[in-house]
Amino acid sequence: MTRFLSIETSADACSVSLILPDAIRSLETGEPRSHARLLVPLIRELLDGDPTPLDGICVDHGPGSYTGLRIGVSTAKGLAWALDRPLHALSSLALLAAAALEDDPAASGPVRALIPTRGKECFTALYAWEGGLWSTREAPRSADPASLMADTPAGALWT
Repeated sequence: MTRFLSIETSADACSVSLILPDAIRSLETGEPRSHARLLVPLIRELLDGDPTPLDGICVDHGPGSYTGLRIGVSTAKGLAWALDRPLHALSSLALLAAAALEDDPAASGPVRALIPTRGKECFTALYAWEGGLWSTREAPRSADPASLMADTPAGALWT
Protein backbone atom coordinates (compact mmCIF):
# COMPACT_ATOMS: atom_id res chain seq x y z
CA MET A 1 0.00 0.00 0.00
CA THR A 2 1.36 3.43 -0.92
CA ARG A 3 0.55 6.23 1.54
CA PHE A 4 1.78 9.81 1.32
CA LEU A 5 1.04 12.75 3.57
CA SER A 6 0.71 15.96 1.56
CA ILE A 7 1.05 19.41 3.17
CA GLU A 8 -0.13 22.60 1.44
CA THR A 9 0.56 25.94 3.14
CA SER A 10 1.30 28.31 0.25
CA ALA A 11 -2.09 30.06 0.40
CA ASP A 12 -4.01 31.86 3.15
CA ALA A 13 -5.58 28.61 4.38
CA CYS A 14 -3.66 25.38 4.84
CA SER A 15 -4.63 21.83 4.02
CA VAL A 16 -3.33 18.30 4.47
CA SER A 17 -4.12 15.18 2.49
CA LEU A 18 -3.52 11.49 2.84
CA ILE A 19 -2.87 10.10 -0.62
CA LEU A 20 -3.78 6.43 -0.93
CA PRO A 21 -3.70 4.20 -4.03
CA ASP A 22 -7.45 4.42 -4.50
CA ALA A 23 -8.48 7.59 -2.65
CA ILE A 24 -7.42 10.93 -1.24
CA ARG A 25 -8.60 12.11 2.17
CA SER A 26 -8.16 15.82 2.89
CA LEU A 27 -8.72 18.33 5.66
CA GLU A 28 -8.32 22.10 5.45
CA THR A 29 -8.70 25.11 7.65
CA GLY A 30 -11.29 27.73 6.95
CA GLU A 31 -9.29 30.19 8.97
CA PRO A 32 -6.78 32.33 7.05
CA ARG A 33 -3.19 32.64 8.22
CA SER A 34 -3.56 30.04 10.97
CA HIS A 35 -0.89 27.63 9.71
CA ALA A 36 1.34 27.71 12.79
CA ARG A 37 -1.54 26.96 15.12
CA LEU A 38 -3.58 24.49 13.05
CA LEU A 39 -1.23 22.54 10.76
CA VAL A 40 -0.06 19.91 13.25
CA PRO A 41 -3.57 19.35 14.70
CA LEU A 42 -4.86 18.88 11.13
CA ILE A 43 -2.17 16.28 10.45
CA ARG A 44 -2.94 14.53 13.75
CA GLU A 45 -6.67 14.45 12.94
CA LEU A 46 -6.04 13.15 9.41
CA LEU A 47 -3.78 10.31 10.58
CA ASP A 48 -5.56 9.61 13.91
CA GLY A 49 -6.25 5.98 14.62
CA ASP A 50 -4.47 4.59 11.55
CA PRO A 51 -1.13 3.00 12.48
CA THR A 52 -0.16 2.18 8.87
CA PRO A 53 3.22 3.82 8.17
CA LEU A 54 3.61 6.56 5.61
CA ASP A 55 5.76 5.97 2.52
CA GLY A 56 6.70 9.62 2.24
CA ILE A 57 5.84 13.26 2.86
CA CYS A 58 4.99 15.76 0.10
CA VAL A 59 5.07 19.51 0.62
CA ASP A 60 4.28 22.49 -1.56
CA HIS A 61 7.45 24.61 -1.88
CA GLY A 62 5.81 27.61 -3.51
CA PRO A 63 5.58 30.14 -4.81
CA GLY A 64 3.21 31.52 -2.25
CA SER A 65 3.07 33.03 1.20
CA TYR A 66 6.60 33.04 2.65
CA THR A 67 5.41 32.53 6.22
CA GLY A 68 3.01 29.75 5.22
CA LEU A 69 5.66 27.99 3.15
CA ARG A 70 8.21 28.24 5.96
CA ILE A 71 5.77 26.60 8.39
CA GLY A 72 4.77 23.86 5.95
CA VAL A 73 8.28 23.00 4.81
CA SER A 74 9.63 22.99 8.39
CA THR A 75 6.84 20.70 9.54
CA ALA A 76 7.31 18.38 6.56
CA LYS A 77 11.08 18.22 7.07
CA GLY A 78 10.64 17.45 10.77
CA LEU A 79 8.14 14.66 10.07
CA ALA A 80 10.25 13.17 7.28
CA TRP A 81 13.32 13.16 9.50
CA ALA A 82 11.51 11.79 12.56
CA LEU A 83 9.74 9.04 10.56
CA ASP A 84 12.78 8.32 8.34
CA ARG A 85 10.70 8.83 5.20
CA PRO A 86 11.53 10.62 1.94
CA LEU A 87 10.46 14.23 1.49
CA HIS A 88 9.15 15.40 -1.90
CA ALA A 89 8.88 19.14 -2.61
CA LEU A 90 6.35 20.16 -5.28
CA SER A 91 5.75 23.48 -7.03
CA SER A 92 2.43 25.29 -6.50
CA LEU A 93 2.41 26.20 -10.18
CA ALA A 94 3.11 22.65 -11.37
CA LEU A 95 0.33 21.36 -9.11
CA LEU A 96 -2.10 23.88 -10.62
CA ALA A 97 -1.14 22.80 -14.14
CA ALA A 98 -1.60 19.12 -13.30
CA ALA A 99 -4.99 19.83 -11.71
CA ALA A 100 -6.13 21.73 -14.80
CA LEU A 101 -5.53 18.74 -17.05
CA GLU A 102 -7.00 16.38 -14.46
CA ASP A 103 -10.21 18.43 -14.62
CA ASP A 104 -10.17 18.25 -18.44
CA PRO A 105 -8.39 15.05 -19.58
CA ALA A 106 -9.19 15.78 -23.24
CA ALA A 107 -7.23 19.03 -23.07
CA SER A 108 -3.84 19.12 -24.70
CA GLY A 109 -1.15 21.66 -25.33
CA PRO A 110 0.59 23.95 -22.90
CA VAL A 111 -0.83 25.06 -19.54
CA ARG A 112 -0.20 28.57 -18.17
CA ALA A 113 -0.39 28.47 -14.34
CA LEU A 114 -0.94 31.71 -12.39
CA ILE A 115 -0.93 32.60 -8.70
CA PRO A 116 -1.63 36.21 -7.68
CA THR A 117 0.94 38.05 -5.59
CA ARG A 118 0.03 40.66 -3.01
CA GLY A 119 0.95 43.35 -5.55
CA LYS A 120 -0.20 43.81 -9.14
CA GLU A 121 1.86 40.94 -10.52
CA CYS A 122 1.45 37.18 -10.48
CA PHE A 123 3.68 34.13 -10.22
CA THR A 124 3.52 32.15 -13.44
CA ALA A 125 5.06 29.26 -15.35
CA LEU A 126 4.26 27.40 -18.55
CA TYR A 127 4.04 23.59 -18.57
CA ALA A 128 3.25 20.90 -21.12
CA TRP A 129 2.20 17.28 -20.83
CA GLU A 130 4.50 15.43 -23.24
CA GLY A 131 5.01 11.70 -23.56
CA GLY A 132 3.31 10.98 -20.25
CA LEU A 133 5.50 13.44 -18.33
CA TRP A 134 5.26 17.09 -17.34
CA SER A 135 7.86 19.39 -18.83
CA THR A 136 8.54 22.98 -17.91
CA ARG A 137 8.32 25.17 -21.00
CA GLU A 138 8.92 28.40 -19.07
CA ALA A 139 10.47 28.54 -15.61
CA PRO A 140 8.49 30.06 -12.74
CA ARG A 141 8.74 33.85 -12.57
CA SER A 142 6.90 36.97 -11.47
CA ALA A 143 5.12 38.89 -14.23
CA ASP A 144 2.50 41.49 -15.04
CA PRO A 145 -0.59 39.46 -16.07
CA ALA A 146 -1.25 41.71 -19.08
CA SER A 147 2.18 40.89 -20.53
CA LEU A 148 1.53 37.16 -20.46
CA MET A 149 -0.82 37.15 -23.42
CA ALA A 150 2.09 37.76 -25.79
CA ASP A 151 4.27 35.15 -24.04
CA THR A 152 1.69 32.36 -24.07
CA PRO A 153 1.15 30.08 -27.09
CA ALA A 154 -2.26 30.19 -28.77
CA GLY A 155 -4.57 27.48 -27.48
CA ALA A 156 -2.88 27.23 -24.10
CA LEU A 157 -5.03 26.32 -21.13
CA TRP A 158 -4.94 28.98 -18.36
CA THR A 159 -5.32 28.05 -14.71
